[in-house]
Amino acid sequence: MNALFTNPPHPKLLQQLANGSLDQSHNLTRAIRLWALLCWLYSDKGHTALANSFTYTDWRQAFFTETHKDEKQADILNHQDPDCACIKTTGQWLLGRCIIEG
Repeated sequence: MNALFTNPPHPKLLQQLANGSLDQSHNLTRAIRLWALLCWLYSDKGHTALANSFTYTDWRQAFFTETHKDEKQADILNHQDPDCACIKTTGQWLLGRCIIEG
């Protein structure tokens, strides 16, 4: 795993990922989501789950659970799989270190 992702994200890194002020909650949560995705991609799980060249579909199948659907708004709002990455709260993303290990 890349050493950058072994600890919670540094505010400077989040600022760069946000591409805006962290004072705005939507920028902060977006930066945390991007950090979580990068963390997963550079983790052992992401590295072994994906080939060097991969598509969105490949990534989606490796990152989310099999029950995850992102085609319809109703599917997104009603998705209740507790193991799916899309259900995690901002606190879970931050406190889980490189959160998506299971």
